[in-house]
Amino acid sequence: MIFFINLSTQILFELKNTYYENTFTFFSIFFINLCFCQEIETFNTVDGSKFLIYDPTSTIDQTPSGSGSNWSFSNLNRIGENTDNYSVPNADEQNTFQGTTEVLTVQKLSPPAERKLFLKHAANATYITGATQEGITLNYSGENAYVGEFPMSFNTQNSGPVSGTFSYDGTNGTFTGTFTAVVDAHGNLSLSDNSGGNFNRGVTRLKVVQNLNLFVAVNPFAPVATVNQLSYYYYDSSEDNIAFRTNDVSLVSTLLGNQNSKSFEANNQYTLSDKTPQRLEGIVIYPNPVKDVTNIKIDKDINIVSLKILNLIGQTIYHTKTNPVDLPTNKLKRGLYFVVLETDSDRKYIKKIIKQ
Repeated sequence: MIFFINLSTQILFELKNTYYENTFTFFSIFFINLCFCQEIETFNTVDGSKFLIYDPTSTIDQTPSGSGSNWSFSNLNRIGENTDNYSVPNADEQNTFQGTTEVLTVQKLSPPAERKLFLKHAANATYITGATQEGITLNYSGENAYVGEFPMSFNTQNSGPVSGTFSYDGTNGTFTGTFTAVVDAHGNLSLSDNSGGNFNRGVTRLKVVQNLNLFVAVNPFAPVATVNQLSYYYYDSSEDNIAFRTNDVSLVSTLLGNQNSKSFEANNQYTLSDKTPQRLEGIVIYPNPVKDVTNIKIDKDINIVSLKILNLIGQTIYHTKTNPVDLPTNKLKRGLYFVVLETDSDRKYIKKIIKQ
């Protein structure tokens, strides 16, 4: 029912002396690549990410935690697909979920379904202001759910109270509880499914735990229901995007009825897709780190139909639908960005660039 999905902060690079420029740049890149295995750059997924939905044929064991963990899930049965899309909140959403700066809409293709996560980005911090799905709405109007400041490193934990209002199948009331987000593990994730897709890479995991008590006006002192949520987000260390995510929510109530909802999803862009390769050969982006102009070298047999530059919270700051020869990076602020290219054969290429 309740779904939490991905914010980050810019990494600033300032060169104090041209003499040290090459050395500094080398160690900056080395440090970033080294830390991706133990650090989550942004809470958001990349805008437009597609996820395969799975019904595991047996229990998935996610108990390994800590440094050097290993997870192997080979019992995945494909049953559907979702797409993550980000947008600015409309007037009604801003009025209802106050403070919201971005809305994540997760659209299920078949059967059609939709869930939304309302986010607030303030400086380097990410908060959840609301969530809607399958007849339930949570509005964190009292105390927002604080996810953390990004980049978020291994062993970082944020825990605090949450409160607000809820509605569920015609029942309205208030809620109080706790919300905890912790980067609890990093290691290797291995996935394979019944359609031949596979994935084997380093990941860093974000664990989210939420426990809520729901109250209604006729008895404001005793909860009519409890909601318990456990979610895991496995961030690909090389792509800076969620590779695999799971969500387990239980509702226990004599008034509203007992319910349990579980979901298992893998990113279709570079994990278990049998149509999209992990890397798109024939495209080179240089130099990196970049300054004023970034060059793109594309093989003549590749036709680019879309190119986007995204910031660390998934917002599109540049978009073209023509075959580019360079990127206008001179107006970008210092920091980390993603270049997302799509071809006419429905292949996708995602590249990190650093603006100095």
